Amino acid sequence: MSSFDKKFDYLKIPLKNIQIATNNFAHENIIGRDGFGNEYKGQLLDLKSGQLIDIVARRLDYRRGQGIKEFQTEIMMLSSLKHQNLVSIVGYCDEGGEKIIVNKFEANGRLDQCLHDPVTLTWTQRLRICLGIARALSYIHYDKERSFSVIHRDVKCSKILLDDKWEPKLSGVELSTMQPATQRLGLVFDDACGTLGYEYSRLALKPTSTNLWKGKDLEHLRIGFDTIKKAKENFNKKYWIGSGGYGEVYTAELEHFDSSVMKGEKESQLPKKRSTVAIKCITIKEDTQGEQGFIAEIETLSLAPIVRQHYEKGTIKELVDPALNEESTFTLSKGPNQDSLKIFSVIGYKCLAEKQVHRPSIQIVIKELEKALKFQVIKSDFSQCKLFSLFEFYVS
Repeated sequence: MSSFDKKFDYLKIPLKNIQIATNNFAHENIIGRDGFGNEYKGQLLDLKSGQLIDIVARRLDYRRGQGIKEFQTEIMMLSSLKHQNLVSIVGYCDEGGEKIIVNKFEANGRLDQCLHDPVTLTWTQRLRICLGIARALSYIHYDKERSFSVIHRDVKCSKILLDDKWEPKLSGVELSTMQPATQRLGLVFDDACGTLGYEYSRLALKPTSTNLWKGKDLEHLRIGFDTIKKAKENFNKKYWIGSGGYGEVYTAELEHFDSSVMKGEKESQLPKKRSTVAIKCITIKEDTQGEQGFIAEIETLSLAPIVRQHYEKGTIKELVDPALNEESTFTLSKGPNQDSLKIFSVIGYKCLAEKQVHRPSIQIVIKELEKALKFQVIKSDFSQCKLFSLFEFYVS
């Protein structure tokens, strides 16, 4: 038995128990898929309470780019990190050629599946989600009770789960890295897990239909496959640096548009520069969920400079989902009020500063989000009181 197995033996779950819980990994039990593999919903018998609990069994698929390192990293991280805004590990299985991580099932799914529903996900709830994730990031990086600091490296909407009370739970720690606590204030981390450009010959990308982009073209981000292939010497293993999301990640030196600078009204007017970049490749092209993740990541690449430009022009409200209307006394819409949106916009803009020295600390971010939430809740309560008073007036 390895030292890892000895240390985490208390978390082991027999394979047969997971097979029973997921109906032997039945296709109809699949509720998601990520860079780790398929996710299966099921009910597992809790030996301590004797009751069935809802779980998600994440089954490692080596073809998707991740492996033993990511498997063990997630187990180590989740077993030592305990916070109300982090996912909970139930256990794991390393048996019969299977590597499975079992987490608690979160009833309301992933954040990216709920963002476009203004009725279910109000502005107040969105603020609470932002605040919860900020607190989770502060905990994993700055908690003084631990001798190590954690950098997540893969924070995005698909890695944020929502429980039955819409409380956010940060997941996806398999790509995180651990550093001594003594280095947490001086860390400079450049092992990126994102995507800078794209090339996928069989995929015809169309401008997104969301209000955010309003027909903006992403063609300026396209990098020719031959250019990428040449830079990586036909995907030579020496350029491989890891895996994440929907595929494997390579490093290379490329010429590309500098999306950190927005000049004029068109993205095509961005200046070009040459730098060392991280390139993520889809491992399984037939994987439709991987393809959706690929498209979603492309659509967000130019978001930071676009937000900065709108903020500096004073047109930030154009980026707010139109379904999230301004609160009014009569409709009681749960959209952002002026004070809340202003505080949120200011701190968001500061977080997008190009130089790290100009960005706020996570503690300041939390403080400002708490302030934005407070304004929102006060305004909502005030509007409800006014409406109730009007109702009493008309019925009396």
